[in-house]
Amino acid sequence: MKQIILVIVLLGLLLQSCQKQQLPHYTINPGLMSAWGFKTGTYWIYQDSLSGEVDSFAVTGTQFKTGIGTTESVDEYHINISTYKIDSFKINWEITLIDSTLSLILWNHSDMLEEYLQYDVFNYPLFYNQFMITVDTEVVSCVYNTLSLNNIVYNNVDQIHHFYSIDQGNVIYGGFMKHDDWFYACDNVGFVKMVFNHPEDSLYRNWELLRYHIEK
Repeated sequence: MKQIILVIVLLGLLLQSCQKQQLPHYTINPGLMSAWGFKTGTYWIYQDSLSGEVDSFAVTGTQFKTGIGTTESVDEYHINISTYKIDSFKINWEITLIDSTLSLILWNHSDMLEEYLQYDVFNYPLFYNQFMITVDTEVVSCVYNTLSLNNIVYNNVDQIHHFYSIDQGNVIYGGFMKHDDWFYACDNVGFVKMVFNHPEDSLYRNWELLRYHIEK
């Protein structure tokens, strides 16, 4: 009888242990991955309408991984992007897809005042008046059925406004300087226009897409 009770106790402990190991698992939104899961070989060529400078943004590598925490496991897709004219604007980029969120990280090696910036750009699918507050504020302020830039017509472009009005000093992880940024997002193309307005360190860029090549 004691042996039967011992076996039951051991089975119960084993079952409990297995249940603890089965963490909730979150995959990437299939629509987000399909529309924004760019691969190596993708590039975008932009022109800054303020300075006239032309710059290439190329996907130099991607990583798919699963982050395992104490309460959940989450799939992540990381897209590494570098600029071609590195001497003119020394920035490395990373786009990250997690669940239904697209996040952007910028490392600005030419400006020690604002050398790191990270925020969530949008949740997928996008829709008019989508509103999100994390550390800064994001709102989809307009949806264009068509938008023409540099003689190219893009369909279903979402205008996304990111802004933060409080100065927290140097940018560190979890902190921001004042910014007033705009993104124009188009599925299966990327950002057709990006506006960066960071008055604290005199960073002003108004990139408009000239041409692009997508690999998926």
